Amino acid sequence: MGTDNGNNLDLPSADELVSHDRSLTWSGTRVPGSAPPRTAAEPPTAGEWSEPGRPDAENAGPEGGPIRDAPATPDAAGSASAAPPYPPAGLRPRSPFGHTGDGERRAEPAPDQVPPPYAPPPAGGGAPVPLFPPPASGQNGDQGAGLDAQGPGSVPGDRGSRMFMLGEAPLPAPAVPPALAAPSTPSAPPSAPPSAPSVPLVPENSADLTSERLIRSRTGMPASPWRRAVYRLTGGKINLGESPKDQRRRVLRAAAATHLRGHRRIAVMCIKGGVGKTTTSFVLGSVLADLRGDRVIAVDANTDQGTLAGRMRTETAKTIQDLLRDPGVRGYFDVRGYTSQAPSRLEVLASNEDPAITDAFSASDYRKVTGILERFYSICISDCGTGILHDVIRGEGGVLDSTDQLIVVSTTSINGAKKAAETMDWLEENGYKDLVRNSISVINMVGTRGHNQIDMPQMMAHFRSRSRAVVQVPVDDHLSTDDRIDLELLAPATRDAYLELAALVGGEFSKQPTR
Repeated sequence: MGTDNGNNLDLPSADELVSHDRSLTWSGTRVPGSAPPRTAAEPPTAGEWSEPGRPDAENAGPEGGPIRDAPATPDAAGSASAAPPYPPAGLRPRSPFGHTGDGERRAEPAPDQVPPPYAPPPAGGGAPVPLFPPPASGQNGDQGAGLDAQGPGSVPGDRGSRMFMLGEAPLPAPAVPPALAAPSTPSAPPSAPPSAPSVPLVPENSADLTSERLIRSRTGMPASPWRRAVYRLTGGKINLGESPKDQRRRVLRAAAATHLRGHRRIAVMCIKGGVGKTTTSFVLGSVLADLRGDRVIAVDANTDQGTLAGRMRTETAKTIQDLLRDPGVRGYFDVRGYTSQAPSRLEVLASNEDPAITDAFSASDYRKVTGILERFYSICISDCGTGILHDVIRGEGGVLDSTDQLIVVSTTSINGAKKAAETMDWLEENGYKDLVRNSISVINMVGTRGHNQIDMPQMMAHFRSRSRAVVQVPVDDHLSTDDRIDLELLAPATRDAYLELAALVGGEFSKQPTR
């Protein structure tokens, strides 16, 4: 500040301008809509000098009058020279923008009179460095053009800097249509141009517009008791979703419900009685029938007075022998008259309780029965007895000749485990080695009192080495009565064990050829 520009005025700072006139911006221009500029006052006459910070009354001379200009002194030519351009020491000229005695403000300076921003001189002296240095010649296009033509009082810098210093709004950026605007990403630079919208390579058709695509997925109520309680207490706002156990059950249910083409036959056997073959056949068939949409039937192939029908409420007294003696069986409803259906939709074809009649049941009879059933049922489970050497088991067209999957049942007792292992030995020695390798071992009554001394890891290791999977069924009071079985009364651990067994059986349906 304080440079001699021909007016001999000490220009005020931007803060002083704003503090005296609120209608002025920091750049020195008047806010749009404010009062019009007032007429500029005359420059201070000679003698209107005052000390900084003192009123005019205190700047009086020795006689009480104001201090006047110093008298003119003759120069070397003998003529009187003009008054010095600067006030005496300690005095400054009265600012033309300050308040006058009558309370009226003086006019603000023109935009070209605003002083340039102050820049401290560099170290070691020299000229101050401008805050907005002009661009080098030949750069920035038209931004540096015409700077010298604007006069020495113009604001230095490029066009955007001059517009900011003069209080003018910068030119708005060209608007981009919303459809072409790309979402900003942290990795993309701020000045990156908007990316073009993605265009599908292949046009879609009506088959692509599915309900799963249009409807938002909704998470149902959790199955876990405490998660369901949280869901209800919060009015559905907090849904913790499925627990790990529920997720595993969902996967097992999907495996058990694997799509099946054709007919599949499953045999449940062991040469020892009382290990739980009938219970395994009924519960496995009930789980499959409950999860699947096709028909599932369990056949009592026990030649020693089978008790499969005793696990449910029977609807008929007819047996498998009655079905064989009926030549008029043509459709499903003809067969349905010989079966009993459980609440799970599992149908059971019972055997005769007379030992003389059941002993006469041969492999050819079994072949005839399964030939009828495979036309109307997708899955047939055969509950075999202890007589593994009987013709219905090992004869031509018997159980082993037409079995797709084998389930060997054992208990946690030493005798039960050894008899199950001997069953596998006999099958491997008689040409059913592949059937044994693909079999499932079921260990019943895990945790039975009195059998806690059994080394379960060793038993599991033995059967796992001989079959593709091992399932442990824990002790369940509902199953220990050998009475009617209700799936709703089973313990959660027991239901999970049979669900795992059903998933292992259903997972093989897609791997086996269609019968």
